[in-house]
Amino acid sequence: MNMNAYLSFVVATFALVSCTAPAGQQAHTGTADAIYFGGEIVTMVGDEPNYAEALAVKNGRILVVGAKPDVLRYQGPATKVVDLGGKTLLPGFVDAHGHI
Repeated sequence: MNMNAYLSFVVATFALVSCTAPAGQQAHTGTADAIYFGGEIVTMVGDEPNYAEALAVKNGRILVVGAKPDVLRYQGPATKVVDLGGKTLLPGFVDAHGHI
């Protein structure tokens, strides 16, 4: 997945298939490439929409989702920090088939 998809100021998207840990728990280690906060982050975990305070991405995959202080622990000197300014970050919707 191209990192440019994550840098949209209107709506950032992410692929939930990459999220392997429950909210607030570590999925990988290291510093994040990008951290998002400051808006509604819809995770769609469970039967109804679930919201997180912050999300970190590394190498096109979700690194950690949870409370902002927990996610900011993954900030490094090169991490792009994005304040969503109240906008919503939604899961990526991928259609893996085509009709020819």
